[in-house]
Amino acid sequence: MKNGILNHLQQISLIALMGISVTISAKAESFGFDVNEIVGGTTVKSSDPVAASTVLLLAKPSSGEYLCTGSLIAQDIIVTAAHCVAAAASEIQIVFGLSIDGNSWNPTSSDVVMPITGYLANPHYQGENFQGNDMGDIAIIHINRPLPAGFRPAVVLPSSISLSPGEPTLLAGYGITSGITQKGAGTLRQVTVPILDSVGSTEESIDESHRKGSCSGDSGGPAFVQSGGQLYLWGVTSRGDQNCQQEGIYTRINTYSAWINQAAAQLRR
Repeated sequence: MKNGILNHLQQISLIALMGISVTISAKAESFGFDVNEIVGGTTVKSSDPVAASTVLLLAKPSSGEYLCTGSLIAQDIIVTAAHCVAAAASEIQIVFGLSIDGNSWNPTSSDVVMPITGYLANPHYQGENFQGNDMGDIAIIHINRPLPAGFRPAVVLPSSISLSPGEPTLLAGYGITSGITQKGAGTLRQVTVPILDSVGSTEESIDESHRKGSCSGDSGGPAFVQSGGQLYLWGVTSRGDQNCQQEGIYTRINTYSAWINQAAAQLRR
């Protein structure tokens, strides 16, 4: 992993992108939505498998709003990136829907919005300035309301199934469509890219060199692989290069399964 790899978190205001230390910096500009471009991907339809387990995390702290992506792994548990839970629990909402309003940055009338009851970030998370491998960039969020119709938890890849270099992986997220134009956040998109290789003992890199991959706002979002006819969730979007054109780094969920189980039990008390 090269220096300069940045977290894929999208900070927002009503009309402007505001760069902060963990984001891809950008000039203030109006938001716009591309028709079908995550980077180089396509807009997710309600019938697509990723739509059932992917959610938008919308945080509104006084220091500045931001959005991330998350994945249902149980009826009441969402997995995301540790750097996505930088706000108080009372300032974070989960949006169940394919997009938020691009003008007001509020959920649309067709979206279901839930408050969260709490979250836990992995205690070994290294923080935004960490430059090595195995950052520990994973967190779980607890909700205590029934899931909306059509939503269900993803199946997490078991440790018995390994990932291979060159294997296709399906990414999804609500992030921008280009690290250069900085536009398009707020709509759920998906794209398939190849896995590059393991990074340390808990992370995997993916190839974004063909103008396809994750970018700012996709943080915490899913990476899936297909095995034996089953779509498995294996990764959480952590970080990538500034222009989203080289590689992305994903936290492997099953390497933190013991911590996830322990943390979920704690949040449910």
